[in-house]
Amino acid sequence: MKRWFRWWGIAAFAVLVVLVAVGWLLLADRIVKNALQSAGTRVVGAQVDIRKADLSLFPAGLTLIGLQVTNPQQPMQNAVEAERIAMSLDAPALLQRKILIEELTLEGVRLNTPRKSSGAVKTASSRRDDAAGKKAAPSASESDLPGELLSGAFIVPDVGEILKNEKLQTLVLAESLRSEIEAEKRRWEQRLDELPDKEKLASYRSRIDRLKNARKGGLGSLLGAPAELVAVQNDLKRDIDRIEASLGEFEKQSKSFENQLNQLTKAPEADLQRLTSKYSLSPGGLSNIGGLFLKHRLRVWIERAIAWYQRLQPLVSRPAAAANGPRAVVPLRGTGVNIRFAETTPQPDLLIRRVRAGIDLKQMKLTGDVETITSDPPLVGRPLRFDFVGKDAAAAGSIRLNGLLDSTDPQRKLGKAHLQMQNVAIGPKSLSDRPEMTARLQSAVVDLDLRTALDEERIHLKLEAGLDAVRLSAESSRGDSGLARALSEALAGVRRINASASVDGTLLQQQIQLTTDLDRVLKDAVTDLARRQATELTQSLRKGIRAETNAPIKETGLQLDRFGRVGDELSGRLALGDNLLKGLL
Repeated sequence: MKRWFRWWGIAAFAVLVVLVAVGWLLLADRIVKNALQSAGTRVVGAQVDIRKADLSLFPAGLTLIGLQVTNPQQPMQNAVEAERIAMSLDAPALLQRKILIEELTLEGVRLNTPRKSSGAVKTASSRRDDAAGKKAAPSASESDLPGELLSGAFIVPDVGEILKNEKLQTLVLAESLRSEIEAEKRRWEQRLDELPDKEKLASYRSRIDRLKNARKGGLGSLLGAPAELVAVQNDLKRDIDRIEASLGEFEKQSKSFENQLNQLTKAPEADLQRLTSKYSLSPGGLSNIGGLFLKHRLRVWIERAIAWYQRLQPLVSRPAAAANGPRAVVPLRGTGVNIRFAETTPQPDLLIRRVRAGIDLKQMKLTGDVETITSDPPLVGRPLRFDFVGKDAAAAGSIRLNGLLDSTDPQRKLGKAHLQMQNVAIGPKSLSDRPEMTARLQSAVVDLDLRTALDEERIHLKLEAGLDAVRLSAESSRGDSGLARALSEALAGVRRINASASVDGTLLQQQIQLTTDLDRVLKDAVTDLARRQATELTQSLRKGIRAETNAPIKETGLQLDRFGRVGDELSGRLALGDNLLKGLL
Protein backbone atom coordinates (compact mmCIF):
# COMPACT_ATOMS: atom_id res chain seq x y z
CA MET A 1 0.00 0.00 0.00
CA LYS A 2 1.35 3.38 -1.04
CA ARG A 3 2.01 5.84 1.82
CA TRP A 4 0.62 9.31 1.16
CA PHE A 5 2.10 10.89 4.29
CA ARG A 6 5.59 10.93 5.65
CA TRP A 7 5.20 11.50 9.34
CA TRP A 8 8.75 12.73 9.75
CA GLY A 9 8.03 15.45 7.18
CA ILE A 10 4.87 16.52 8.97
CA ALA A 11 6.74 16.60 12.24
CA ALA A 12 9.54 18.73 10.72
CA PHE A 13 6.96 21.15 9.29
CA ALA A 14 5.22 21.36 12.64
CA VAL A 15 8.51 22.06 14.37
CA LEU A 16 9.28 24.78 11.81
CA VAL A 17 5.88 26.37 12.35
CA VAL A 18 6.38 26.32 16.08
CA LEU A 19 9.84 27.88 15.76
CA VAL A 20 8.51 30.62 13.51
CA ALA A 21 5.64 31.29 15.90
CA VAL A 22 7.94 31.39 18.91
CA GLY A 23 10.38 33.64 17.06
CA TRP A 24 7.50 35.91 16.15
CA LEU A 25 6.27 36.09 19.71
CA LEU A 26 9.76 36.77 21.06
CA LEU A 27 11.29 39.04 18.41
CA ALA A 28 8.65 40.72 16.24
CA ASP A 29 7.66 43.39 18.75
CA ARG A 30 11.27 44.19 19.52
CA ILE A 31 12.20 44.43 15.83
CA VAL A 32 9.26 46.75 15.14
CA LYS A 33 10.07 48.88 18.18
CA ASN A 34 13.75 49.27 17.23
CA ALA A 35 12.91 50.01 13.61
CA LEU A 36 10.40 52.71 14.55
CA GLN A 37 12.79 54.27 17.07
CA SER A 38 15.64 54.36 14.53
CA ALA A 39 13.46 55.79 11.75
CA GLY A 40 11.91 58.39 14.06
CA THR A 41 15.30 59.48 15.41
CA ARG A 42 16.62 59.85 11.88
CA VAL A 43 13.68 62.03 10.82
CA VAL A 44 13.44 64.19 13.94
CA GLY A 45 17.16 64.61 14.54
CA ALA A 46 16.72 63.75 18.22
CA GLN A 47 15.99 60.65 20.27
CA VAL A 48 12.62 58.92 19.77
CA ASP A 49 11.77 56.39 22.47
CA ILE A 50 9.03 53.75 22.62
CA ARG A 51 8.45 51.87 25.85
CA LYS A 52 6.59 48.98 24.21
CA ALA A 53 5.38 47.90 20.76
CA ASP A 54 2.73 45.24 20.16
CA LEU A 55 2.31 43.95 16.59
CA SER A 56 -0.62 41.64 15.88
CA LEU A 57 -1.39 39.66 12.71
CA PHE A 58 -5.01 38.58 13.17
CA PRO A 59 -6.29 41.18 12.78
CA ALA A 60 -3.29 43.15 11.56
CA GLY A 61 -2.56 46.04 13.86
CA LEU A 62 0.10 47.87 15.87
CA THR A 63 -0.05 49.43 19.32
CA LEU A 64 2.70 51.66 20.73
CA ILE A 65 2.96 52.43 24.42
CA GLY A 66 4.95 55.31 25.91
CA LEU A 67 6.11 57.26 22.84
CA GLN A 68 8.51 60.13 23.55
CA VAL A 69 9.82 62.47 20.83
CA THR A 70 12.70 64.69 21.99
CA ASN A 71 12.70 68.37 21.11
CA PRO A 72 15.88 68.79 18.99
CA GLN A 73 16.41 72.33 20.32
CA GLN A 74 15.90 71.27 23.97
CA PRO A 75 17.30 67.75 24.49
CA MET A 76 16.02 67.57 28.08
CA GLN A 77 12.44 68.11 26.94
CA ASN A 78 10.00 66.06 24.87
CA ALA A 79 8.26 67.91 22.07
CA VAL A 80 5.52 65.28 22.07
CA GLU A 81 4.68 62.46 24.43
CA ALA A 82 1.86 59.94 23.82
CA GLU A 83 0.71 57.32 26.30
CA ARG A 84 -0.87 55.03 23.69
CA ILE A 85 -1.06 54.87 19.89
CA ALA A 86 -3.24 52.22 18.27
CA MET A 87 -3.79 51.52 14.57
CA SER A 88 -5.27 48.85 12.35
CA LEU A 89 -3.27 47.80 9.28
CA ASP A 90 -4.26 46.49 5.87
CA ALA A 91 -2.50 43.09 5.82
CA PRO A 92 -2.56 42.50 2.04
CA ALA A 93 -1.09 45.98 1.50
CA LEU A 94 1.78 45.17 3.88
CA LEU A 95 2.82 42.36 1.53
CA GLN A 96 3.25 45.05 -1.14
CA ARG A 97 5.30 47.18 1.30
CA LYS A 98 2.50 49.70 1.68
CA ILE A 99 1.12 51.06 4.94
CA LEU A 100 -2.62 51.67 4.74
CA ILE A 101 -4.33 52.67 7.98
CA GLU A 102 -8.04 53.28 8.21
CA GLU A 103 -7.89 54.86 11.65
CA LEU A 104 -5.13 55.75 14.09
CA THR A 105 -5.88 56.69 17.67
CA LEU A 106 -3.62 58.76 19.91
CA GLU A 107 -4.32 58.83 23.64
CA GLY A 108 -2.71 60.81 26.41
CA VAL A 109 -0.82 63.21 24.13
CA ARG A 110 1.13 65.88 25.97
CA LEU A 111 3.43 68.62 24.74
CA ASN A 112 6.72 69.95 26.13
CA THR A 113 7.18 67.39 28.90
CA PRO A 114 10.50 66.96 30.77
CA ARG A 115 12.86 64.05 30.09
CA LYS A 116 14.93 62.10 32.60
CA SER A 117 17.94 61.98 30.25
CA SER A 118 19.15 63.95 27.28
CA GLY A 119 17.73 62.97 23.91
CA ALA A 120 20.39 64.69 21.83
CA VAL A 121 21.87 62.70 18.95
CA LYS A 122 24.24 63.59 16.12
CA THR A 123 22.38 62.62 12.98
CA ALA A 124 22.96 63.99 9.50
CA SER A 125 19.92 66.26 9.85
CA SER A 126 21.03 67.64 13.19
CA ARG A 127 24.49 68.35 11.78
CA ARG A 128 22.87 70.21 8.90
CA ASP A 129 20.77 72.16 11.39
CA ASP A 130 23.90 73.05 13.39
CA ALA A 131 25.66 74.23 10.23
CA ALA A 132 22.62 76.23 9.14
CA GLY A 133 22.37 77.77 12.59
CA LYS A 134 25.99 78.89 12.43
CA LYS A 135 25.53 80.42 9.00
CA ALA A 136 22.30 82.14 9.94
CA ALA A 137 23.50 83.77 13.13
CA PRO A 138 21.71 87.09 13.64
CA SER A 139 23.65 90.29 13.08
CA ALA A 140 24.22 92.65 15.96
CA SER A 141 22.30 95.41 14.22
CA GLU A 142 19.19 93.27 13.87
CA SER A 143 18.70 91.64 17.25
CA ASP A 144 15.29 90.48 18.36
CA LEU A 145 16.41 89.81 21.91
CA PRO A 146 15.22 92.33 24.51
CA GLY A 147 18.02 91.39 26.88
CA GLU A 148 20.60 92.11 24.21
CA LEU A 149 19.06 95.51 23.51
CA LEU A 150 19.11 96.41 27.18
CA SER A 151 22.31 94.59 28.18
CA GLY A 152 24.37 97.79 28.37
CA ALA A 153 21.64 100.21 29.36
CA PHE A 154 21.07 99.57 33.06
CA ILE A 155 23.75 101.93 34.38
CA VAL A 156 25.65 104.90 32.98
CA PRO A 157 28.61 103.29 31.18
CA ASP A 158 32.10 103.93 32.51
CA VAL A 159 33.66 106.71 30.43
CA GLY A 160 37.13 105.20 30.79
CA GLU A 161 35.93 101.93 29.28
CA ILE A 162 34.13 103.76 26.47
CA LEU A 163 37.21 105.77 25.52
CA LYS A 164 39.36 102.64 25.81
CA ASN A 165 37.19 100.69 23.38
CA GLU A 166 36.25 103.52 21.00
CA LYS A 167 38.62 105.18 18.52
CA LEU A 168 38.10 108.93 18.72
CA GLN A 169 37.88 110.50 15.27
CA THR A 170 39.56 113.61 16.68
CA LEU A 171 42.75 111.65 17.36
CA VAL A 172 42.61 110.07 13.92
CA LEU A 173 42.22 113.48 12.25
CA ALA A 174 44.96 115.04 14.39
CA GLU A 175 47.45 112.28 13.56
CA SER A 176 46.59 112.45 9.88
CA LEU A 177 46.90 116.25 9.76
CA ARG A 178 50.24 116.24 11.61
CA SER A 179 51.62 113.64 9.20
CA GLU A 180 50.46 115.67 6.22
CA ILE A 181 51.92 118.92 7.60
CA GLU A 182 55.25 117.22 8.33
CA ALA A 183 55.41 115.76 4.82
CA GLU A 184 54.62 119.14 3.24
CA LYS A 185 57.16 120.87 5.49
CA ARG A 186 59.92 118.53 4.29
CA ARG A 187 58.85 119.05 0.68
CA TRP A 188 58.92 122.84 1.01
CA GLU A 189 62.28 122.82 2.78
CA GLN A 190 63.65 120.89 -0.20
CA ARG A 191 62.00 123.34 -2.53
CA LEU A 192 63.55 126.30 -0.67
CA ASP A 193 66.96 124.87 -1.52
CA GLU A 194 66.00 124.99 -5.20
CA LEU A 195 64.78 128.62 -5.09
CA PRO A 196 67.05 131.70 -5.09
CA ASP A 197 68.24 132.27 -1.53
CA LYS A 198 69.46 135.45 0.14
CA GLU A 199 73.06 134.83 -0.90
CA LYS A 200 72.09 134.59 -4.55
CA LEU A 201 69.94 137.69 -4.22
CA ALA A 202 72.86 139.45 -2.55
CA SER A 203 74.99 138.64 -5.61
CA TYR A 204 72.60 140.78 -7.65
CA ARG A 205 73.53 143.73 -5.40
CA SER A 206 77.22 143.20 -6.21
CA ARG A 207 76.44 143.21 -9.92
CA ILE A 208 74.34 146.32 -9.55
CA ASP A 209 77.05 148.14 -7.57
CA ARG A 210 79.61 147.18 -10.22
CA LEU A 211 77.37 148.58 -12.95
CA LYS A 212 76.89 151.81 -11.01
CA ASN A 213 80.65 152.19 -10.64
CA ALA A 214 81.04 151.54 -14.34
CA ARG A 215 79.03 154.66 -15.11
CA LYS A 216 81.76 156.69 -13.51
CA GLY A 217 84.39 155.18 -15.80
CA GLY A 218 85.34 155.86 -19.38
CA LEU A 219 83.45 155.74 -22.63
CA GLY A 220 83.84 151.95 -23.08
CA SER A 221 82.24 151.25 -19.74
CA LEU A 222 79.31 153.47 -20.54
CA LEU A 223 78.65 151.71 -23.84
CA GLY A 224 78.43 148.20 -22.27
CA ALA A 225 76.55 149.12 -19.06
CA PRO A 226 72.95 149.41 -20.40
CA ALA A 227 72.95 145.94 -21.96
CA GLU A 228 74.38 144.30 -18.85
CA LEU A 229 71.92 146.26 -16.70
CA VAL A 230 68.99 144.87 -18.70
CA ALA A 231 70.37 141.35 -18.30
CA VAL A 232 70.64 141.74 -14.52
CA GLN A 233 67.17 143.16 -14.40
CA ASN A 234 65.74 140.20 -16.37
CA ASP A 235 67.57 137.61 -14.24
CA LEU A 236 66.40 139.24 -11.05
CA LYS A 237 62.82 139.49 -12.28
CA ARG A 238 62.77 135.77 -13.20
CA ASP A 239 63.97 134.80 -9.72
CA ILE A 240 61.43 137.11 -8.10
CA ASP A 241 58.65 135.54 -10.19
CA ARG A 242 59.71 132.04 -9.07
CA ILE A 243 59.70 133.10 -5.43
CA GLU A 244 56.36 134.89 -5.80
CA ALA A 245 54.72 131.85 -7.49
CA SER A 246 56.02 129.54 -4.76
CA LEU A 247 54.79 131.90 -2.07
CA GLY A 248 51.32 131.89 -3.62
CA GLU A 249 51.28 128.10 -3.75
CA PHE A 250 52.49 127.92 -0.16
CA GLU A 251 49.84 130.33 1.08
CA LYS A 252 47.15 128.21 -0.61
CA GLN A 253 48.49 125.05 1.09
CA SER A 254 48.78 126.86 4.40
CA LYS A 255 45.16 128.06 4.12
CA SER A 256 44.03 124.47 3.54
CA PHE A 257 45.86 123.34 6.67
CA GLU A 258 44.27 126.17 8.67
CA ASN A 259 40.81 125.04 7.56
CA GLN A 260 41.62 121.47 8.54
CA LEU A 261 42.88 122.65 11.92
CA ASN A 262 39.63 124.55 12.36
CA GLN A 263 37.69 121.36 11.63
CA LEU A 264 39.93 119.49 14.04
CA THR A 265 39.00 121.85 16.86
CA LYS A 266 35.32 120.98 16.21
CA ALA A 267 35.92 117.21 16.00
CA PRO A 268 35.71 116.57 19.80
CA GLU A 269 32.11 117.80 19.77
CA ALA A 270 31.31 115.41 16.92
CA ASP A 271 32.89 112.56 18.89
CA LEU A 272 30.82 113.56 21.88
CA GLN A 273 27.58 113.48 19.92
CA ARG A 274 28.42 110.11 18.37
CA LEU A 275 29.35 108.39 21.64
CA THR A 276 26.46 109.91 23.55
CA SER A 277 24.04 108.65 20.95
CA LYS A 278 25.62 105.20 20.97
CA TYR A 279 25.86 104.63 24.71
CA SER A 280 23.04 106.61 26.23
CA LEU A 281 19.59 105.17 26.86
CA SER A 282 17.36 107.36 24.71
CA PRO A 283 13.54 107.29 24.96
CA GLY A 284 13.40 106.91 21.19
CA GLY A 285 15.57 103.81 21.38
CA LEU A 286 13.09 102.27 23.83
CA SER A 287 10.03 102.94 21.70
CA ASN A 288 9.80 99.31 20.60
CA ILE A 289 10.84 97.42 23.74
CA GLY A 290 7.36 96.10 24.40
CA GLY A 291 7.03 94.83 20.87
CA LEU A 292 10.52 93.37 21.09
CA PHE A 293 9.55 91.07 23.99
CA LEU A 294 6.54 89.71 22.09
CA LYS A 295 8.31 89.74 18.72
CA HIS A 296 11.05 87.53 20.10
CA ARG A 297 8.55 84.92 21.27
CA LEU A 298 6.59 85.11 18.00
CA ARG A 299 9.75 84.56 15.99
CA VAL A 300 10.68 81.55 18.14
CA TRP A 301 7.22 79.98 17.62
CA ILE A 302 7.36 80.56 13.86
CA GLU A 303 10.85 79.08 13.57
CA ARG A 304 9.84 76.01 15.56
CA ALA A 305 6.70 75.46 13.48
CA ILE A 306 8.65 75.76 10.22
CA ALA A 307 11.38 73.45 11.53
CA TRP A 308 8.84 70.72 12.36
CA TYR A 309 7.08 71.20 9.04
CA GLN A 310 10.37 70.71 7.20
CA ARG A 311 11.34 67.70 9.32
CA LEU A 312 8.06 65.92 8.63
CA GLN A 313 7.97 66.75 4.92
CA PRO A 314 9.97 63.66 3.85
CA LEU A 315 7.33 61.43 5.46
CA VAL A 316 4.46 62.79 3.42
CA SER A 317 6.06 63.73 0.10
CA ARG A 318 7.38 61.93 -2.94
CA PRO A 319 9.10 63.19 -6.07
CA ALA A 320 6.78 64.91 -8.50
CA ALA A 321 7.62 62.31 -11.12
CA ALA A 322 5.68 59.77 -9.06
CA ALA A 323 2.53 61.88 -8.99
CA ASN A 324 0.74 59.74 -11.58
CA GLY A 325 1.69 56.46 -9.95
CA PRO A 326 4.44 54.03 -10.87
CA ARG A 327 4.96 53.39 -14.55
CA ALA A 328 5.46 50.01 -16.19
CA VAL A 329 9.06 49.27 -17.13
CA VAL A 330 10.92 46.55 -18.90
CA PRO A 331 12.33 44.11 -16.30
CA LEU A 332 16.02 44.51 -15.68
CA ARG A 333 17.88 41.39 -14.71
CA GLY A 334 21.11 41.09 -12.86
CA THR A 335 21.44 44.83 -12.13
CA GLY A 336 20.19 44.87 -8.56
CA VAL A 337 17.54 47.51 -9.29
CA ASN A 338 14.19 47.53 -7.51
CA ILE A 339 11.43 47.76 -10.11
CA ARG A 340 7.87 48.89 -9.44
CA PHE A 341 5.36 47.69 -12.00
CA ALA A 342 2.14 49.43 -12.91
CA GLU A 343 -0.65 48.65 -10.43
CA THR A 344 -4.22 47.85 -11.35
CA THR A 345 -5.47 49.95 -8.45
CA PRO A 346 -2.61 52.29 -7.52
CA GLN A 347 -2.12 52.91 -3.80
CA PRO A 348 0.33 55.24 -2.05
CA ASP A 349 3.15 53.86 0.07
CA LEU A 350 1.60 55.52 3.13
CA LEU A 351 -2.01 56.43 3.75
CA ILE A 352 -3.63 57.18 7.09
CA ARG A 353 -7.24 57.95 6.40
CA ARG A 354 -8.06 59.32 9.86
CA VAL A 355 -6.23 60.16 13.06
CA ARG A 356 -8.21 60.65 16.24
CA ALA A 357 -6.23 62.44 18.92
CA GLY A 358 -6.66 63.79 22.40
CA ILE A 359 -4.06 66.36 23.48
CA ASP A 360 -3.78 67.17 27.18
CA LEU A 361 -2.99 70.84 27.74
CA LYS A 362 -2.55 72.43 31.14
CA GLN A 363 -5.82 74.31 30.84
CA MET A 364 -7.94 71.89 28.84
CA LYS A 365 -7.99 68.88 26.55
CA LEU A 366 -8.01 69.23 22.78
CA THR A 367 -9.78 66.54 20.78
CA GLY A 368 -10.05 66.29 17.05
CA ASP A 369 -9.28 64.53 13.80
CA VAL A 370 -6.66 64.65 11.10
CA GLU A 371 -7.72 63.25 7.74
CA THR A 372 -5.68 61.96 4.79
CA ILE A 373 -2.04 61.74 5.78
CA THR A 374 -0.32 60.33 2.72
CA SER A 375 3.00 60.15 0.94
CA ASP A 376 1.34 60.69 -2.44
CA PRO A 377 -1.37 63.40 -2.29
CA PRO A 378 -1.81 63.62 -6.11
CA LEU A 379 -2.57 59.90 -6.22
CA VAL A 380 -5.08 60.04 -3.35
CA GLY A 381 -6.61 63.29 -4.61
CA ARG A 382 -7.60 64.65 -1.20
CA PRO A 383 -5.86 67.31 0.94
CA LEU A 384 -4.78 66.79 4.52
CA ARG A 385 -7.35 68.32 6.87
CA PHE A 386 -7.33 68.84 10.62
CA ASP A 387 -9.87 70.10 13.12
CA PHE A 388 -9.38 70.29 16.90
CA VAL A 389 -11.60 71.73 19.63
CA GLY A 390 -10.99 72.24 23.32
CA LYS A 391 -13.20 73.67 26.06
CA ASP A 392 -12.54 74.50 29.68
CA ALA A 393 -15.84 74.49 31.52
CA ALA A 394 -14.38 75.95 34.71
CA ALA A 395 -12.93 79.05 33.05
CA ALA A 396 -15.32 79.20 30.10
CA GLY A 397 -12.34 79.09 27.78
CA SER A 398 -12.19 77.48 24.36
CA ILE A 399 -9.72 76.70 21.58
CA ARG A 400 -10.47 75.89 17.94
CA LEU A 401 -7.79 74.91 15.44
CA ASN A 402 -8.54 73.85 11.88
CA GLY A 403 -6.99 73.98 8.44
CA LEU A 404 -5.67 72.01 5.51
CA LEU A 405 -2.56 71.27 3.49
CA ASP A 406 -3.32 70.70 -0.18
CA SER A 407 -0.57 68.99 -2.21
CA THR A 408 -2.86 67.29 -4.71
CA ASP A 409 -1.45 69.47 -7.48
CA PRO A 410 2.21 68.39 -7.96
CA GLN A 411 3.04 71.86 -9.25
CA ARG A 412 1.71 73.83 -6.29
CA LYS A 413 1.35 73.36 -2.55
CA LEU A 414 -1.27 75.33 -0.65
CA GLY A 415 -2.15 75.44 3.02
CA LYS A 416 -4.06 77.42 5.58
CA ALA A 417 -4.80 77.27 9.30
CA HIS A 418 -7.03 79.17 11.70
CA LEU A 419 -6.52 79.26 15.46
CA GLN A 420 -9.05 80.87 17.81
CA MET A 421 -8.63 81.20 21.56
CA GLN A 422 -11.26 82.70 23.87
CA ASN A 423 -10.81 83.26 27.60
CA VAL A 424 -7.86 80.87 27.73
CA ALA A 425 -5.65 81.14 30.81
CA ILE A 426 -1.92 80.97 30.05
CA GLY A 427 1.33 81.24 31.96
CA PRO A 428 3.91 81.29 33.15
CA LYS A 429 5.75 82.04 29.90
CA SER A 430 9.25 83.41 29.41
CA LEU A 431 9.48 86.55 27.26
CA SER A 432 13.24 87.01 27.62
CA ASP A 433 15.60 84.63 29.42
CA ARG A 434 18.92 86.37 28.82
CA PRO A 435 21.00 87.04 31.96
CA GLU A 436 20.94 90.80 31.39
CA MET A 437 17.14 90.89 31.41
CA THR A 438 14.66 88.17 32.32
CA ALA A 439 11.00 88.93 31.72
CA ARG A 440 8.10 86.54 32.35
CA LEU A 441 4.42 86.55 31.71
CA GLN A 442 3.25 85.03 34.97
CA SER A 443 -0.39 84.70 33.95
CA ALA A 444 -3.01 86.17 31.62
CA VAL A 445 -6.33 85.40 29.96
CA VAL A 446 -6.03 85.42 26.18
CA ASP A 447 -8.37 86.14 23.30
CA LEU A 448 -6.59 85.39 20.05
CA ASP A 449 -7.30 85.07 16.35
CA LEU A 450 -4.50 83.71 14.18
CA ARG A 451 -4.73 83.00 10.46
CA THR A 452 -1.93 81.57 8.37
CA ALA A 453 -1.60 80.78 4.68
CA LEU A 454 1.04 78.85 2.75
CA ASP A 455 1.58 79.12 -1.01
CA GLU A 456 4.52 76.99 -2.07
CA GLU A 457 7.46 78.42 -0.08
CA ARG A 458 5.76 81.69 0.87
CA ILE A 459 3.88 82.17 4.12
CA HIS A 460 1.55 84.85 5.41
CA LEU A 461 0.35 85.22 8.99
CA LYS A 462 -2.12 87.64 10.59
CA LEU A 463 -2.50 87.84 14.36
CA GLU A 464 -4.83 89.80 16.63
CA ALA A 465 -4.56 89.22 20.37
CA GLY A 466 -5.79 90.72 23.61
CA LEU A 467 -4.48 89.72 27.05
CA ASP A 468 -6.49 90.48 30.22
CA ALA A 469 -5.67 89.95 33.90
CA VAL A 470 -2.01 90.25 32.99
CA ARG A 471 0.78 89.69 35.52
CA LEU A 472 4.30 90.48 34.30
CA SER A 473 7.65 90.45 36.06
CA ALA A 474 11.22 91.42 35.14
CA GLU A 475 14.61 91.03 36.77
CA SER A 476 18.12 92.16 35.90
CA SER A 477 21.50 90.58 36.64
CA ARG A 478 22.88 94.12 36.84
CA GLY A 479 21.40 94.52 40.30
CA ASP A 480 19.18 97.27 41.60
CA SER A 481 19.79 99.74 38.77
CA GLY A 482 17.51 102.61 37.92
CA LEU A 483 16.39 101.11 34.64
CA ALA A 484 15.77 97.70 36.15
CA ARG A 485 13.53 99.27 38.77
CA ALA A 486 11.72 101.40 36.18
CA LEU A 487 11.02 98.44 33.90
CA SER A 488 10.00 96.13 36.74
CA GLU A 489 7.58 98.69 38.15
CA ALA A 490 6.15 99.43 34.71
CA LEU A 491 5.64 95.75 33.88
CA ALA A 492 4.13 95.06 37.28
CA GLY A 493 1.49 97.71 36.62
CA VAL A 494 0.37 96.31 33.25
CA ARG A 495 -3.07 94.66 33.36
CA ARG A 496 -3.99 94.46 29.68
CA ILE A 497 -2.03 94.11 26.45
CA ASN A 498 -3.32 94.47 22.92
CA ALA A 499 -1.15 93.25 20.07
CA SER A 500 -1.40 92.75 16.33
CA ALA A 501 1.16 91.18 14.03
CA SER A 502 1.70 90.25 10.42
CA VAL A 503 4.33 87.92 9.02
CA ASP A 504 5.27 87.72 5.34
CA GLY A 505 8.11 85.95 3.62
CA THR A 506 9.46 82.54 2.79
CA LEU A 507 10.11 79.47 4.90
CA LEU A 508 13.74 80.57 5.19
CA GLN A 509 13.24 84.27 5.94
CA GLN A 510 10.29 86.24 7.24
CA GLN A 511 9.53 89.88 7.94
CA ILE A 512 7.61 90.43 11.18
CA GLN A 513 5.58 93.58 11.82
CA LEU A 514 4.21 93.86 15.35
CA THR A 515 2.49 96.64 17.27
CA THR A 516 1.52 96.60 20.93
CA ASP A 517 0.45 99.11 23.55
CA LEU A 518 3.15 97.72 25.82
CA ASP A 519 5.58 100.01 24.00
CA ARG A 520 3.95 103.17 25.35
CA VAL A 521 3.88 101.87 28.92
CA LEU A 522 7.58 101.01 28.99
CA LYS A 523 8.64 104.12 27.10
CA ASP A 524 6.84 106.41 29.54
CA ALA A 525 8.40 104.58 32.47
CA VAL A 526 11.97 105.15 31.38
CA THR A 527 11.83 108.52 29.60
CA ASP A 528 12.92 110.61 32.61
CA LEU A 529 15.55 108.05 33.57
CA ALA A 530 16.92 108.07 30.04
CA ARG A 531 17.21 111.85 29.96
CA ARG A 532 19.06 111.98 33.27
CA GLN A 533 21.41 109.24 32.15
CA ALA A 534 22.07 110.99 28.83
CA THR A 535 22.92 114.26 30.62
CA GLU A 536 25.28 112.55 33.04
CA LEU A 537 26.97 110.60 30.27
CA THR A 538 27.36 113.70 28.10
CA GLN A 539 29.09 115.65 30.88
CA SER A 540 31.47 112.80 31.69
CA LEU A 541 32.26 112.13 28.05
CA ARG A 542 32.95 115.81 27.32
CA LYS A 543 35.48 115.92 30.13
CA GLY A 544 37.13 112.67 29.08
CA ILE A 545 37.30 113.58 25.39
CA ARG A 546 38.83 116.97 26.18
CA ALA A 547 41.48 115.30 28.32
CA GLU A 548 42.46 113.01 25.45
CA THR A 549 42.25 115.48 22.57
CA ASN A 550 43.53 118.82 23.92
CA ALA A 551 47.21 117.89 23.69
CA PRO A 552 47.05 116.41 20.15
CA ILE A 553 45.12 119.46 18.90
CA LYS A 554 47.62 121.85 20.51
CA GLU A 555 50.57 119.93 19.07
CA THR A 556 48.96 120.05 15.61
CA GLY A 557 48.61 123.83 15.91
CA LEU A 558 52.28 124.22 16.91
CA GLN A 559 53.32 122.07 13.98
CA LEU A 560 51.33 124.29 11.65
CA ASP A 561 53.13 127.32 13.15
CA ARG A 562 56.48 125.67 12.35
CA PHE A 563 55.24 125.03 8.86
CA GLY A 564 54.46 128.74 8.58
CA ARG A 565 58.17 129.60 8.92
CA VAL A 566 58.61 128.40 5.35
CA GLY A 567 56.24 131.18 4.29
CA ASP A 568 58.18 133.70 6.35
CA GLU A 569 61.38 132.70 4.53
CA LEU A 570 59.70 133.01 1.13
CA SER A 571 58.27 136.42 2.07
CA GLY A 572 61.70 137.64 3.18
CA ARG A 573 63.32 136.55 -0.09
CA LEU A 574 60.54 138.15 -2.10
CA ALA A 575 60.90 141.47 -0.24
CA LEU A 576 64.66 141.45 -0.76
CA GLY A 577 64.24 140.80 -4.46
CA ASP A 578 61.62 143.55 -4.85
CA ASN A 579 63.91 146.08 -3.15
CA LEU A 580 66.79 145.16 -5.47
CA LEU A 581 64.54 145.44 -8.51
CA LYS A 582 63.37 148.88 -7.45
CA GLY A 583 67.01 149.93 -7.20
CA LEU A 584 67.49 149.12 -10.86
CA LEU A 585 64.51 151.12 -12.07
